[in-house]
Amino acid sequence: MPGRHVRFSTENTYYSPQLKPTSLPQSSPPSSTRYGGPRRAHTLSAPSHRHQAVAHRAMAYDEHPLLHYDLTLSPSTMTSHTSQLPASVLYEPATYPPQSTLVLASSHLPYAISISASAQTGFVTVADVLSGLYTALRAHVSREEYEKLGSATAMRRVRDAYAARYMRLRGHRGYEEEKAGGLRRVDLLMGHTRFRGLSPPSSSYYPSSPGQPEVWRFHTA
Repeated sequence: MPGRHVRFSTENTYYSPQLKPTSLPQSSPPSSTRYGGPRRAHTLSAPSHRHQAVAHRAMAYDEHPLLHYDLTLSPSTMTSHTSQLPASVLYEPATYPPQSTLVLASSHLPYAISISASAQTGFVTVADVLSGLYTALRAHVSREEYEKLGSATAMRRVRDAYAARYMRLRGHRGYEEEKAGGLRRVDLLMGHTRFRGLSPPSSSYYPSSPGQPEVWRFHTA
């Protein structure tokens, strides 16, 4: 594309952002939605049937999710549209029953993302999912991965996503570093970076092999 060049990096930079348990910033006036139910102790277990596995309310797939989060940015930028969602939600299990590992996949990515449990809890928390996705999607895309996209249209859309990501910082600190960093896996989402939650494992999405972890789908828009 004239005037626009794609860059590749041979080094991966990983970030482990910490979400502070103070409060969830609001992106709009509080709604009447309440996060109900007392907190309970959770026992780590694997679901015996697919339909028993459900995402935490803050993680559940929805066109209007409780959490507003752009996967190109640090999880610390996340907001919520309701004041009734306590910050402690970040440290609750991301799924029920709680899981020690979650494998997440997207229709936009050629590979799955594995997220391990917090050392402090033994289960994957809401915060673990957000931080894990961000860290995994910050990995650099190699030239080989880029060329495997196949079509010129897909390559152009990925380049456009890369350009939009660093151009957003133009005139601000970090612009040159972000541009020089080249393509990252978040660019493979082709601009669909608004997190919309998780869908439970389903063989119609990603069939799992016997003995292998079931795959959850993460949605973006």
